[in-house]
Amino acid sequence: MQDFVEKFIAEKQAELGEKCEKALAPSEEAARTEREARLIRLGMCRKEYSESQVYSKDYPYQERKTGKFYRLAAFAVTDEEYAAICRYDDSAMELRPEKLTDRLFGKRAKNYRRTTVWRYLLGVLISLFAGVILYLIESDYLLLSVGVAILGIIHAHLAAVQTYAAGKTLERAEHLIALAEKKKDT
Repeated sequence: MQDFVEKFIAEKQAELGEKCEKALAPSEEAARTEREARLIRLGMCRKEYSESQVYSKDYPYQERKTGKFYRLAAFAVTDEEYAAICRYDDSAMELRPEKLTDRLFGKRAKNYRRTTVWRYLLGVLISLFAGVILYLIESDYLLLSVGVAILGIIHAHLAAVQTYAAGKTLERAEHLIALAEKKKDT
C-alpha cells in the first residue's frame, strides 16, 4: 500500500475514533446518572450538608428540625455489587417523564382544553348574576345592568377561546417536542 493511502486511512480512523468517543460519552453519563438515581431511590445514599444556610439548586433538600440544606449522594459500589442490586431491584425506574410539557405542567396540558366549557359557563353565570344584582340594587340602571351582563358574557367567551387555544398549542408543542427528542435520539 502506498504512503498517501496509508496516511489517508490513518486520518479517517482517528476521526472515526473521536466521533465514537463523543457519541459514547453522553450514554456513559446517562448510565452514571441512572445508577446514582437508583441507589438514592433504594436508600443507599448519605446526606451531604451545605456550608451555607441559603438554598441552592446543588443542595435542594432542607431538614425540618435544623433548617440545614443538603443533597443526597449515592454510596460508591462496585460494578458487581451494582449488577446484584439491579438483579434484585424489581421496582420500575423512572428518572423523568418523557415529554417536556409533562415535566413543565405535570400532565395538565392534556386536560387544559377540557376546562374551557366550565370556564365559559362560570363566566356567563357570574356576569348574569352581576347584571341582576346591579338591577336589583337600582332599577333605574336597566341598560347598565344589561350592558354589564353582555360585556361579561363576551369576556367569558374570549377567555374560553383563549383557554382552548392555549390547550391546543400545548398539545401541538408536545407533539413537536416529542418528534425533536426522537430525532435527537436517532
